[in-house]
Amino acid sequence: MQLYPRRISLLLSLTVRQAGRFTIEVTENRLVQHEANVLEVLSRFRLLGFKLSMDDFGTGATSFEQLRLYPFSELKIDGSFIQNAREDESSKTTVETSARLAAMLGISVVAEGIETDDQLKPATDVGAESIRGFLISRPLSASQLTEWVKRFNTASADAA
Repeated sequence: MQLYPRRISLLLSLTVRQAGRFTIEVTENRLVQHEANVLEVLSRFRLLGFKLSMDDFGTGATSFEQLRLYPFSELKIDGSFIQNAREDESSKTTVETSARLAAMLGISVVAEGIETDDQLKPATDVGAESIRGFLISRPLSASQLTEWVKRFNTASADAA
């Protein structure tokens, strides 16, 4: 892992950005592959104020002990589990257990891969604090995002 927490923090300070506004994501599989120095690097990032997210949780082999030791602020439950939670008992159990584990450790939960209202329900049922997926929007360019926000604000004002 070739990240240099102090160097990145210095660059942010030069641009008047606060580290707490940034989240560094580490996929669960990468965490296991580079375990030797990851804990030290991630701990430094947290000490500097960065948020840390474990991405694709449930797809790798992270143990409870590893999750407890690493200073994550966010746990992103992999979309494949969310998308199958209504039909597949194993996926449902994975989503529920992951969310409970995160809550016990004081880590916020993000549900990934939300594309339909049916997929939103299992995420809200387990208390996911935020969602990621195409339910709200597909990826947008900066100009498309500006137009999307204008339409959203207009629709919200009309509804009120």
